[in-house]
Amino acid sequence: MQAFRWDITEEIPTDPENPSNFPQKGQLDYVICVYILSAIHPGKIKIALKNLTDLLKPGGMILMKDYGRYDLTQLRFKKDRFIEDNLYCRGDGTLVYFFDLDELNGLMEEAGLKKLRAHVDKRLIVNRETKVKMYRRWIQNKKTLLRLTCETLKYRPVFDEILKDQDGLALLSDPAVKHNVNLAYVLLYEYLVGPGLNRASPKLKGAVMKRAKQLKDLERQLSEENRGIDSVKNSEEQDTVQAPILHVFDFTIVIPVIENPYIPRYARINTLKWTNEEALKSLEGEKWTVVRMDSESKFATRAGNLKTDEVLIDPDVENLLVFKTSSNFHEYWMVKEKYLILQDKASCLPAFLLNPPLGSQVFDCCAAPGMKTSHLAAILGNQGKIWAMDRSEERVETMRQLLEESKVEIATVFHGDFLKAEVEDKKFSKVKYAIVDPPCSGSGIVKRKDELTGGKEKNQARLEKLKNLQAMILKHALKFPKLKKAVYSTCSIHEEENEQVVEEVLSDPYIAEQFQLAEDVLPNWKYRGLENYEFGQKCLRASPKNTLTNGFFVAVFERKT
Repeated sequence: MQAFRWDITEEIPTDPENPSNFPQKGQLDYVICVYILSAIHPGKIKIALKNLTDLLKPGGMILMKDYGRYDLTQLRFKKDRFIEDNLYCRGDGTLVYFFDLDELNGLMEEAGLKKLRAHVDKRLIVNRETKVKMYRRWIQNKKTLLRLTCETLKYRPVFDEILKDQDGLALLSDPAVKHNVNLAYVLLYEYLVGPGLNRASPKLKGAVMKRAKQLKDLERQLSEENRGIDSVKNSEEQDTVQAPILHVFDFTIVIPVIENPYIPRYARINTLKWTNEEALKSLEGEKWTVVRMDSESKFATRAGNLKTDEVLIDPDVENLLVFKTSSNFHEYWMVKEKYLILQDKASCLPAFLLNPPLGSQVFDCCAAPGMKTSHLAAILGNQGKIWAMDRSEERVETMRQLLEESKVEIATVFHGDFLKAEVEDKKFSKVKYAIVDPPCSGSGIVKRKDELTGGKEKNQARLEKLKNLQAMILKHALKFPKLKKAVYSTCSIHEEENEQVVEEVLSDPYIAEQFQLAEDVLPNWKYRGLENYEFGQKCLRASPKNTLTNGFFVAVFERKT
């Protein structure tokens, strides 16, 4: 990279002694101008374009992005900022000009350029308050909608048979259904399996009730052949559900093929509100039988056979309890009041393995919704400081609430993109520990018995984008000047987001010189990274089948001594 100063409305500088210090005419393949031309007075734009064009080889390109006419920024300028048509002065004294597309095309052609592609990007601006209300309403209804979706898909083979019949086809072609097969699935589920059609509109309800007897008769015929509703309910062999994209009432949910393994309910004792001893004593006082294990090798067997009144002390993660899965556990007073925090065992590993000493400063790079942040605060005993950052404004607000309810006092929560964080800023000079749990595909997540989410099918293009983002975030985190230790984790089962990210980061010369993967991380944990990587044994993997947790990956980086 060769950096230099140049006012592009003037001739390109030259240095006879070192010509390579500046580009020469006809030398460049590309020139990139992002919000450059708008900062120049319109009277000098033609000169600037000529100077840039002179630097291009034959076939070279100018790639630009700039302000369009009537952009929201232009409409918000006050009168005292107006200079002349479509030209304004910002508060810092710089200029900004707003282009019309035809005008810009003319300027480019006059500079000797041929247009390959040009368009105006128009976006709808939504009132933020309205947007937040819509988001909260969706969050409130998400569980109900997801359950309806998944339950409907269980019975899809039955519904497909019904819709092949003449009466089923008549339901599909009804003006209210309009050949929407997914809507027909939901209506059939509500009528034949669910609570009825009280939640449907009068038109949709009428479409079914006109054919109520015929639909019941069709299902009865299928039941006589052991292919009806009861056959699905009674089948113990149906371990998977084939579930393509399903559109339900203007929402789109993708439910891929996924197994239904048993995962117990994990709850972390919130030691910011009470001690481990107080928690266990209180549980025993409420008639729970506390189970302690001598050997971790029997964990899967013991956890998989818990009784409804038993609570198992996890042998791997400190202050973690294991309960038998139940649908209403979240209503238990200890959970509602955040004395116990529901958190999957695998999700507890990053903070547990980071294990910062009391008084440490820690950076949680992609922190929302705040489970790992609250776990860090508990490990630190509310002594020290945690910087908790996330790029989602809504999720940051959720995190603030969770941390407040959990009695976390040492976290500074803020909204922002970690890749833009100045890691060498003086205020971060004492950060010695970091958790990097970046956005991922979520392919390891398995919901409870009444929900099917996640998925194991790959979208390779998306995985490559995620891999690049994850590697960039991890590399950025390892640039904290005083960093001693960092934990990288994902709730993904895909190699691209796990071992491949670690491999790429370790290939960075600076990082390879400064950091290494920690040895003997959780030695009793049998399930490690993929064997085709030299460092595989130094990483941890978790899965529903092997560890009775969500799918997860963890790697611990430590500074070389």
